[in-house]
Amino acid sequence: MPPRRNTGANISTDQEAQQQQQIQQQLLQQQQHHQQHQHQQQQHQQVVPVVTFKSFQAAKPPEFKGSADTVEAKARLKEMEKAFTLIEVTGEKKTEYASYFLKNEASYWWETSKALEPEGLITWERFTELFLEKYFPDLMRDQMELKFLELKQRSMTVSQYETKFTELSRFFPTYVYTEKKKANRFQQGLRSWIRSKLAVLELDTYSAVVQKAMIAEGESDSYMRERENKKRKVGTSDKVQSPGDLQSHPNKKPGFQPSRGTTFKKPDTGNAGPINRPPNNNQQVVSRPPLPECKTCGKRHPGICYRLSITCFKCNQKGHYARDFKTGIVCHRCKIPDHMIKDCRAPAPVNNMIRAIEAPPAVDVQPLARTYNMSMREAVRDSDVVAGTLLINSVNAKVLIDSGATKSFISETFARKLNFLMEPLSGVLSVEIANQDRIPVSSYCPRCEIEILGNRFYADLLPFKLGEFDVILGMDWLTDYDARIDCKDKRVNLVTPGKKEVIFK
Repeated sequence: MPPRRNTGANISTDQEAQQQQQIQQQLLQQQQHHQQHQHQQQQHQQVVPVVTFKSFQAAKPPEFKGSADTVEAKARLKEMEKAFTLIEVTGEKKTEYASYFLKNEASYWWETSKALEPEGLITWERFTELFLEKYFPDLMRDQMELKFLELKQRSMTVSQYETKFTELSRFFPTYVYTEKKKANRFQQGLRSWIRSKLAVLELDTYSAVVQKAMIAEGESDSYMRERENKKRKVGTSDKVQSPGDLQSHPNKKPGFQPSRGTTFKKPDTGNAGPINRPPNNNQQVVSRPPLPECKTCGKRHPGICYRLSITCFKCNQKGHYARDFKTGIVCHRCKIPDHMIKDCRAPAPVNNMIRAIEAPPAVDVQPLARTYNMSMREAVRDSDVVAGTLLINSVNAKVLIDSGATKSFISETFARKLNFLMEPLSGVLSVEIANQDRIPVSSYCPRCEIEILGNRFYADLLPFKLGEFDVILGMDWLTDYDARIDCKDKRVNLVTPGKKEVIFK
């Protein structure tokens, strides 16, 4: 009989062998994973570059010698931080590298400050704190913040104002942390006439506001150059005229050249009687009462007599030439001999006329500039003027358009109340009132915007004490826009720079 096999023992031996084999495989996998992890760490450590001082110098960080200018100190600190970021300098090396570039007074300050600090490594955060306490203290920061909040363009160009705004705004990002806030802050500091133009555009980006402001300023400069060129041309034509020319043409106003063959003068009728003009395509038949006889020259004509601008060299009075001077002195106010007008005790004539002439009076005949202080009721009755309400720099104003005024004026009260920009004149202008007193005017409001039926016109206005009206637009403005006054219908035809005809009534 054969022996029986031990079946249970064999099974147990096989299971133990399998378990040992599995354990060995797990240990082998763990060992391989550990070796792979160590290899990755070694590779990572090899990738990290070692930053030396020589490599940091290659970035050319700025030196700082200790300036009282807070802007420069703050800027140098910012440049140093940019160099750290570029070269990837670690925290423990930042203070050591940065302190090397402190020179002169700044180096002395750092040696003293470092000696007062506890022993050990001085972090970059602590270095920055000490640096700002020295060169950008809270007092200076507050002063600079106030300077930024009160920054205005004033006499600067838009480009200069933008440079100053950028210089200050970088230190106070809380006021310009969004594009819209930055644009609004910049726009608030612009000159009033530029700001009013940009307000209607509703710009939301800083770059757009700066660009549009520069365009508006450039257009204004072009306009002023055109005005100067026109004045030079008018001045040249005035010099050609002589007193003899004016005598042969007594109704011609010196210095005025009518545009498009149209004139605002009333013709000399010679004798009393209505004037009948043949109608044409642009003008209707106009009938007017006879003109009064001038007490100065004895002729019939509108406006100021040209003889008032003539000065006699013998008696130093206006109204006649030296060759016409008779013996004795006659007052030109009361017409009584033996005294001059400055010594006359007779009351001044009831005439609220204001004349602006170039000061001092010249020997040659000079073009006179004049305007009238009339009320709205008088303007309605007068056929030579047109009155109404217009937008002046986006503000409602009572405006008188008067062909008898050779210059344009703005009420001093109106200009101050609305803070109109005023610039100095190239020369002093004297304003002569009815009692012969002269009031000097040395400034003007440049390029005031006048809106008529959605169209924009511009005028240089002289600030003066006016009556009921806020603005008086005279011949200088009417000439610029080829104006025609329809006295019958009391309306003004204007031509825009784009050759568009605009009718105001």
